[in-house]
Amino acid sequence: MAEVEEKLRELVQQPDQRLRDFAYDYKALCLKWKPDMPEEEIVRRILNNTNPKVAGCLRGTVHTVTDLVKVGSMVEKDCGSAKGYWQKVHASTEGTGKRALEKRGGNKFNAVVTQPPPPQMPRAELLLVPLTICNVQGVAVVDTGSTYTLMREGLWRNLHGTSRDLIPSEDQRFVMADGTAHVALGKQRFGLDWHGRKLSVEAHVMDDRHLAFPMIIGLDFLTDAGVILDLAKRTGSMDENCSEGAFILRTPTGQIPAMLDLVSAHDELCLCRPAQ
Repeated sequence: MAEVEEKLRELVQQPDQRLRDFAYDYKALCLKWKPDMPEEEIVRRILNNTNPKVAGCLRGTVHTVTDLVKVGSMVEKDCGSAKGYWQKVHASTEGTGKRALEKRGGNKFNAVVTQPPPPQMPRAELLLVPLTICNVQGVAVVDTGSTYTLMREGLWRNLHGTSRDLIPSEDQRFVMADGTAHVALGKQRFGLDWHGRKLSVEAHVMDDRHLAFPMIIGLDFLTDAGVILDLAKRTGSMDENCSEGAFILRTPTGQIPAMLDLVSAHDELCLCRPAQ
């Protein structure tokens, strides 16, 4: 057993190793060392020894190895897509610079070498999904980079008024894209209609000033609801065969206002985005 314990101490996910393979191998060693080890303890140990970028998106969201593999594989795929994208951007920029120098031609002694400009950040593209809350129809932003589902206080009050109080969220802090950290005002669980299915979601309610949009669907809801996303095709479904609850992730056709007041059933529930 001491040999197994030592192997667990040294075992970390390798750069070319998939999260699925590492997680199940690590779980097998844990159970070999301690057959009665709780599932949540195994999950915690796996996250401590896997890719930090992926682990940061999963902590507090997954509680079983099965969920860790399911959601983590999606996040891992997104990270890989982002890496491939930036490699193409850099290759394209370098190629443009070389072609510009070749076109100048002429006297090679008078050629001027210029540094190509740094690649610009791509414009953020929101992925929207329609839903209904308290008989009000709208769209929500889906973000696999957000661990929790968030909602602005103004939207919460418009939907529920003063009839429901918020539950303390244990000083849960969220780091925004500008680097500032803010504490949630509280949290509450409520029902919503998601592509014909009645589901439950827990949202952390934030001060209106701290969120760009009223609401965001995070990994916690996607995991609980069993939602499977194909970001490349901008589609999603409720099962692996894409046969149940299939839907299309929309993109906004115009600029979404920074502030939206919910005054009718036709308003959009545009959601917020925290940084992880």
